[in-house]
Amino acid sequence: KSLGRQGRLPAGLTARDLELGLRTCASCMQGKAHRLPFPKQARRRSAVKFQLIHSDVSGRMSVPCGDNRYFVTFIDDSTRATWTYLMKKKSEVLDKYKLFLDEVVRPAGSRVGTLRSDDGGEYVNHEFRDFLRTTGTYHEITARYSPAQNGVAERMNRTLVEMARTMLIAAGMSKEWWGYAILYATFVRNRCPTSALNGGVPYVEVSGREPNYECLHPFGTSCYVWVPDELRTKLDVKATPGMFVGVSIMRKDCYLVYEPQNRRIIHARDVTFVYDMNAAHEILANHNPDFSDDYPPIHVNTRPDNISEIPAPSNHAVRLKQPKSTRARKVKPTSTTAS
Repeated sequence: KSLGRQGRLPAGLTARDLELGLRTCASCMQGKAHRLPFPKQARRRSAVKFQLIHSDVSGRMSVPCGDNRYFVTFIDDSTRATWTYLMKKKSEVLDKYKLFLDEVVRPAGSRVGTLRSDDGGEYVNHEFRDFLRTTGTYHEITARYSPAQNGVAERMNRTLVEMARTMLIAAGMSKEWWGYAILYATFVRNRCPTSALNGGVPYVEVSGREPNYECLHPFGTSCYVWVPDELRTKLDVKATPGMFVGVSIMRKDCYLVYEPQNRRIIHARDVTFVYDMNAAHEILANHNPDFSDDYPPIHVNTRPDNISEIPAPSNHAVRLKQPKSTRARKVKPTSTTAS
């Protein structure tokens, strides 16, 4: 075409040939085929909450967090709010999706219009298909080997993993803590501005309230937890050292703190942060957490619209190792209604 514009066409070629184009060459098609370009921007954006949900599974992790090696995310296209669940196996995706509906969508008086995912076996199966039909949800499956079509979920999972990896490195913590880091990364990400909302905050968009940033602290930082009067004598210490590992989803306005003396994670409200990573490194060096079968980590849903500014619980309770004399009564978690 460039030669045609210069009037230097080879013999046998005319301007008409250039207009019609050269004939397709089978050899060239076989030897030079490439993928068609993907659109740089979404062709449509949802204007209603939960009208379109993006979902994807990340894993398998090289080391387990308790029994968990995977996590699944559900992202609202309208608000870009993210909910995260830890999983032992990929086959648990349907169970987590049902929890997502029970804890988030239905309490808000809404329903999921479309669920977008890849064609993985955890999404494409008879049980999942039948459940979506009963709920009136359209399942939009991306083309094979085309993760770009599910770019919102793919990019969010990458963001969460990178945030979790960075937090573990900064805190000097082992990889077994990845589950706590992923959940806290989701909690933080829901409270950060995003270009998808032109600088808006997902938490504000989904709840209509400003988030409480005072509950955000560096993951793995050292802290001191006040000991209640009922659990100490006159000369006992009034605060014990610990390490911040997230925001509690079982109690109102509480933190999750790793207590090295008893190798357990407790719910604590009266916490003083000292922001000393060296002290946290010393705690990890002298007291390793117990990730055995009788001490599983928490399984939570990072819900951004909880009234108490903290994630909402799933139906998995947190099992804490406590002395028999101070063992607390087990409380079955209940889902909260969005306001």
